[in-house]
Amino acid sequence: MQNLLVSGDILEKMVSAGLWFVDVPRTGSTSIKSILAKKFGPVFGKSGNQQGVMKGMIPDHTPAVQIRAAVGDKVWEKLYTFSFVRNPWDRAVSLYLYRTQNNHSLTVPFRNYILSLRQPGKDPESPFSYHGYHFGNWRYVCSEQGQQIVDFVGKFENREADLKIVSQQTGVDYQLLLGEHIGNSERKPYSDYYDDETREIIAEHYARDIELFDYEF
Repeated sequence: MQNLLVSGDILEKMVSAGLWFVDVPRTGSTSIKSILAKKFGPVFGKSGNQQGVMKGMIPDHTPAVQIRAAVGDKVWEKLYTFSFVRNPWDRAVSLYLYRTQNNHSLTVPFRNYILSLRQPGKDPESPFSYHGYHFGNWRYVCSEQGQQIVDFVGKFENREADLKIVSQQTGVDYQLLLGEHIGNSERKPYSDYYDDETREIIAEHYARDIELFDYEF
């Protein structure tokens, strides 16, 4: 785990806002960060760009365990921390479409993309992962021992109801949070992308997510 340095200025803004959002990739996190940035300042928004991470910002998709280590347990406990997770089979499709539709040089069929997670002698996070996006949801919201360290973990599939909880806890207007959601509602159901083998590969690769967050195909 890489050490994360949080400047005094950022720490002050986090404490002042009283919250932190742990953004799991492909869970609708961009829209939430956009809203938080408008309300609490750019520290809470997107940090990355095509040239790299903006200087002094906490990198996008930094796991909670790294942020807690950087700010210290006392500060972490004072913050309302929250995140969203997503069905692993759906999330894998979302990542695949994101990479193929956003010029990330991925041209393999979906089946080959999923089969790559089983290639012997290779890290299961490569060769087709993108900045570790194939890490399980749990890695972002749990300690290294697998214990949840984020106050509230909502589900992408239960977004409307869970955003109400976030709104109540953060003071961010619910309709504003709901209206900013960015997604592709025109794609076919994620189940249509899978055959028996690829379905089982995801079940194996994300077994901990499936157990912790009670997901099924």
